[in-house]
Amino acid sequence: MTAHRDAWVEIDLGALQANVRTFCELIGPRTQFMAVVKADAYGHGAIRCATAALEAGATWLGVATADEALELRAAGDVAAATPPALATPATRGGAATLADVPILVFAEVPETALAELIEAHVDLCASSLRFLKAASREAARLGQTARFHLKVDTGMHRIGVAPDEAARVLLEIEDLPGLQLAGVFTHFATADVEGDWDAGVQLRRFEAALAAIRNTGIDIPLVHAANSAAAVLIPEARYDMVRVGISLYGLYASEDTPRHIKLHPVMSVKARTTLVKTIATGEGVSYGLTWRAPKPTRIATLPLGYADGMPRRLSNRLEFLLERNGRRIDQAGRICMDQLMAEIPAGEQVEAGDTFIIIGQANVAANDLYRAHTNAITVEQYAKAADSIEHEITIGFGRRLEKIYL
Repeated sequence: MTAHRDAWVEIDLGALQANVRTFCELIGPRTQFMAVVKADAYGHGAIRCATAALEAGATWLGVATADEALELRAAGDVAAATPPALATPATRGGAATLADVPILVFAEVPETALAELIEAHVDLCASSLRFLKAASREAARLGQTARFHLKVDTGMHRIGVAPDEAARVLLEIEDLPGLQLAGVFTHFATADVEGDWDAGVQLRRFEAALAAIRNTGIDIPLVHAANSAAAVLIPEARYDMVRVGISLYGLYASEDTPRHIKLHPVMSVKARTTLVKTIATGEGVSYGLTWRAPKPTRIATLPLGYADGMPRRLSNRLEFLLERNGRRIDQAGRICMDQLMAEIPAGEQVEAGDTFIIIGQANVAANDLYRAHTNAITVEQYAKAADSIEHEITIGFGRRLEKIYL
């Protein structure tokens, strides 16, 4: 891709693959690894990240919408007559591709999307008897099979059947044509807190639902519950597969996880200065003139703003790094839709074309670190300052900045 802007995102696929391998070592060889690539892989680029994750050992992909699933399948040039094998705990190994990897959509899709998903052999999420009946009708009409995972609502209260209704729902559809149970799953609301009581309650409710299903004689091919946090903090919730989202991209799911696992950040954000000018004492910068120069000051303009994911509410509160030496530079004035400004410290030489690190790490020699205090600006720092979460920050940067894959 030709670079059309002096601002971009760098995606380190080697770091992503290292994170996959770290999780695979943690969970062991008999537990499947699902790479969650919804929301364009949390802003990192779904197709490239999914492919890299599969090469590193992932055996499933997880998405949020029908379109996300179909985009992945189209990239794999799948032959509709060749459904992917159902990856089970005993079959992990060997790199899957976008054409044959099992893909799960995490929520019920509109009935209008069923035909395309069934023909593309995408696994469906079922949270209701109504949806299962619709999927059966569509599969029968196509002469194909709709694979589904039954979602059990153990306490998140977002989607899913009640734990005491799960077995009944599966019994009611036994005679419906075109349906194949591929898995049963749930999702934790508080798995990011180690030893959390509510997570324990959810786990016990899920176990009760699984026992009730098995007592009917129904075989469950795949059981899964653990997100990034639970995969690390609740070993008993790993079951047959873990679903790793935010931590796939090198970001810790909670403050309790870093002592258990070492991850590598995947995303960096950089920009080149487009203009440097000197303003007089008392002159203001950007809309509202919320920042004023305490003395004659050099101001650098960078070509990215809140339309690119820079949180406007962090105006006058951010720092960036000069790539060449790791020097910290304060952002100045309100962040605009497409541009922002930074205050150049006295004695620092910055010219148009110099690169700033918005998020990422500067390669600074050890004897230069005293100038920078620290040589990294992290997604976690942005999220904390914005009273948000890392997911929102990385997805924001993926909106319209060019991605360069390393």
